Amino acid sequence: MKNLLKKAMVSVVISSTFVAPMTMNICADEVQTQITTANDFVNILLSVQSIENGQTKYVPFKVVDDGNYTAIVNSESVYQTLTKEGKDAEMIKNIDALVMANTGKSYQTFLAEAKAKQQAVLDAQKAQEEAQKAQEEAQKAQEQAHQQAQAQQQAQQQAQAQQQAQAQQQAQVQQQAQAQQQPQQTKTETTNTQDVQQPAKEQTTQTPSTSEQEQQPAKEQPSKEEQPVQEKKEIPVVNQETQVFTQSVNGISVSVFAPAGAFEQGVEMRVVPVGSQDAMEDAQTVLGKNVDQALSVDISFWKDGVEVEPSQAVTVQLSSDAFAKGEEITVIHDGGQGKVNAVATTTSNNVTISTASFSPYTLATVKKIDTDVLVSSQAASRLAKESVDTASSTEQTPSQNETTDSTTENTSSNDDTTSSNKNTVDTTALSFIQTYLTSPTGVIYSQANDLNAQNILNSKSAWDDLSKEDKISVNGTLNSKVRKTYNKLYIEAQNVNETSGSVHTGASTSLVSYTVMIGTSVLGIISVLKKKED
Repeated sequence: MKNLLKKAMVSVVISSTFVAPMTMNICADEVQTQITTANDFVNILLSVQSIENGQTKYVPFKVVDDGNYTAIVNSESVYQTLTKEGKDAEMIKNIDALVMANTGKSYQTFLAEAKAKQQAVLDAQKAQEEAQKAQEEAQKAQEQAHQQAQAQQQAQQQAQAQQQAQAQQQAQVQQQAQAQQQPQQTKTETTNTQDVQQPAKEQTTQTPSTSEQEQQPAKEQPSKEEQPVQEKKEIPVVNQETQVFTQSVNGISVSVFAPAGAFEQGVEMRVVPVGSQDAMEDAQTVLGKNVDQALSVDISFWKDGVEVEPSQAVTVQLSSDAFAKGEEITVIHDGGQGKVNAVATTTSNNVTISTASFSPYTLATVKKIDTDVLVSSQAASRLAKESVDTASSTEQTPSQNETTDSTTENTSSNDDTTSSNKNTVDTTALSFIQTYLTSPTGVIYSQANDLNAQNILNSKSAWDDLSKEDKISVNGTLNSKVRKTYNKLYIEAQNVNETSGSVHTGASTSLVSYTVMIGTSVLGIISVLKKKED
């Protein structure tokens, strides 16, 4: 019996000798990656990480932007820990030297810029909330004024009805009095033509007065009927069950009026500015190359970190003071997958549409063409063409054939150049997706989460550097693979980052290692119990 107990104790000691260090190392790596050098600090906290050919590549931050300021601010806690310990003074100097080499600034200066950026974002959000509250208060005041105007109109209608009734009663009394006077005048011998004409004159003088009284309410009725129509054009119908969302971004004020049941309670509207290149591209798709000005915003609705769509059509009001008065403004909707079309036009700075799907909306105008200049230029070109035709009539036909051959060669060379440019765009877009929007296993991110949010946020500066053709290729690939655009993934990543409030540097959980350790321990215990039974 004593021998069995000794063997059991030896098995437990041996298994703990191997299993315990492995468990401690894995758990330590799971909680946080250890920072032992200045390079570790810069690579883990102040760089963009990517995997190329199975190797991790670090691209340090150069400037503070929307995608990296949160990571820079979060690195301060680690830096302060190193400073308090006082044992790594040399490493702190090396950190400052590396940051200076990458950005041209010290770490503290770079950190101050990130904090200023963070404060600016918070101030902008606060200003938007205050503006939204002000708009809500203005809307309430406008509703109260509308109710007061309706009450005044009802009072005026009642007063006019009373006046009309009194006028009708007076006309009836006058007609009865005239009917009584006519028999008496026919029986009197002194009746003459003047006496006979007098009642006719009285009737003629009374008839216009009654007609004026009858016409007066007829003139007032159109104004009563037209007023509600004008209100419907300017302000949608609002009642106690209507949900109202307002926000102003990128020079466009967006107001959404959702009827009861369109959204659940707790839904939040987000309006994100769209780059000028993307806005111009959508406008040129619909209006051609002669676009003068284009502003665009991406409208979406979110609840609990998930994007939602209305269950029925809602009213959207778009207004902007960026366009000149009297210009014809076209509202363009980008439905994704190349579906871009015009949904409305207006000559005022305020337009109302109805929709059940939200994505980027663009307000665009077309350049005005001076007709006088156009006519004169056409006349000049016509005269030039006539002179060229006269001169070319003396030339021989073979020269034209040579020109045709050269044109064919130029066309083929242009086709080759176009195909090469397209290949370059596809390669750049694919590299961007693989670097920032793909997991280590090669799967494109379908939704932002705690593990990939920071990598998506770090891609903002690289996204801004892409050309519009590259952005179109990236969004096309994302639409075909995960049914999302880059902007939607970026918003999801921001939401995840705000919820977690930390930078994730830990490694993924190794389920295989845990399984091996537990299995080893169980086998050791089973072998000891079996020997004890024997």
